[in-house]
Amino acid sequence: MSKLIPITIFSIVMAMLSHRFSEYDYINYKYVRRERFFYTIMSIAMILFVGLRTYFNDTYLYMAIYEKTPKDIGLMDGIDWSKLGENPGYFFMNRVIKRLGFTVHGYLIFHAIISVGIPLWFIRKYSSDITLSIWIFICFAGYLFTLAALKQCVAMALCMLATHYVIQKKYIPFILWVLVAMTYHPYALLYFATPFLMFRPWGGKTF
Repeated sequence: MSKLIPITIFSIVMAMLSHRFSEYDYINYKYVRRERFFYTIMSIAMILFVGLRTYFNDTYLYMAIYEKTPKDIGLMDGIDWSKLGENPGYFFMNRVIKRLGFTVHGYLIFHAIISVGIPLWFIRKYSSDITLSIWIFICFAGYLFTLAALKQCVAMALCMLATHYVIQKKYIPFILWVLVAMTYHPYALLYFATPFLMFRPWGGKTF
């Protein structure tokens, strides 16, 4: 856990610099132009920290699953797509990555790009305060969870991408991304409720 301190401090400092060098409308509390350089450096560091880990929670189990994934088996052999509880998308992607010759840390980095990269992209696009949002993402365990639950976090990240399409009122991409996420973890099914929650909170609809 002590290793989280440097990446936490570094990420929040980069987020502060990104906010500082962005153009901000303090009257309407929104960004006019978002800074890229510091935010990109922060994102790469956060992704690599997750992708290059050697232990934490179920990391050893995920590494063992990947190392035992056969390289010469058909991509679809033995995968039952009708049983979402068996995470068919996860095992299919493992075979694709293994066939491409990724090492075990290449496999972790690939999934970290999704599970960390998409939330960071979402924060940069929609947050009205990048520094506060990154602080919440890290300190409220959103970032920590990506070190522990690979399948769940990939599914959540894909659903976050789906949520972007709901905001844009593009419902077909939304449905497709939720369906893909469900192959990683079936609980992604709950995100189909998202279109019914697109209203200002704590009003009549909330209650």
